[in-house]
Amino acid sequence: MKPNKSVPTIQDVAREAGVSPSTVSNVLNQRSRQTSKETRERILEVARQLNYQPNAMAAALRRRSTRTIGVIVTTILNPFYTAIVRGFQDAARQHGYSTILGNSDDDPGQEREMLNTLRAKQVDGIVIVTTGGCHDTIQQVRDLGVPIVMVDRGDPGLNIDSVAVDNTRAAEAAVGYLVGLGHRRIAIISGLTSGVPTRAHRLQGYLRGLQAAGLDAPESSQQIMSTSIENGSLAAGRLLDLPDRPMAIMATNNLLSIGVVQEIRRRGLQMPRDVSFVMFDDPEWACLHSPGITTVAQPIQEIGARAFALLEGRIQKTRTGDAEAVVLPTTLVMRGSCGAPPKL
Repeated sequence: MKPNKSVPTIQDVAREAGVSPSTVSNVLNQRSRQTSKETRERILEVARQLNYQPNAMAAALRRRSTRTIGVIVTTILNPFYTAIVRGFQDAARQHGYSTILGNSDDDPGQEREMLNTLRAKQVDGIVIVTTGGCHDTIQQVRDLGVPIVMVDRGDPGLNIDSVAVDNTRAAEAAVGYLVGLGHRRIAIISGLTSGVPTRAHRLQGYLRGLQAAGLDAPESSQQIMSTSIENGSLAAGRLLDLPDRPMAIMATNNLLSIGVVQEIRRRGLQMPRDVSFVMFDDPEWACLHSPGITTVAQPIQEIGARAFALLEGRIQKTRTGDAEAVVLPTTLVMRGSCGAPPKL
């Protein structure tokens, strides 16, 4: 067999194997029931020797599918979103889909650009953790025929499938747990709630929990700011500087929580002796910290798997009609960071 310096084609494989191009296509695409075992093996060996790679774009155009799904998250630095992407990719890979990952850095402009880029690349569908700032573009891309599933941050105002947890109930349960330990001054540190129902629902659950216990919720005990480790430290410092400082703090995401733990350490305070702490998400570091951090754990693998199932149903058109909002339960994982308040 003579070496071929040009990119090998399906015609080259067919000529070397002594068969038709259609027979090569059937074998390489596993549609070769009528082809003998000997012929299949000869075709596969020739393809290997020629280093033949099928033209994925041409195949996609023929079947009107790229077998590719776009995934957009607000920040890949958040272990929660990293784990969701992993769960989604595992499910997608099992069904023959590859993924393109985009990180919007919590910037609506970048999110808008990514949505349009993925549509231009003709992905079969998109899974998105939205910034909350470009719902118009999400709806537009969806209306153009690209199936979309919103993860973690759905919006009832959009007729788009979503997968999330019951954030209101989860936050209310966490507050109830702290109240049961004897806490009466309980604070919250949250990301900005505008355009992001997840954060708004967690704040709502916090307020409901306090109301159910007959406790006040002064504005000074509610620190609402952009999500970052630095802002978590800043918010914790403000709370710990209050004349009647809270005896328990709840942070609504992983990055803010890291900042809270850093600030508590910086001040030489101890959990739960000086302040109890509970956080949303259950990253690996939460159980490695001493004491272990009490967390509101979300079913990450199930979130990813359910998101893929919803999306594939739309892609394959086995699901039609109105959007479905999947709401999953959370689990309160109790560790050493929470305890009875100090006796003053």
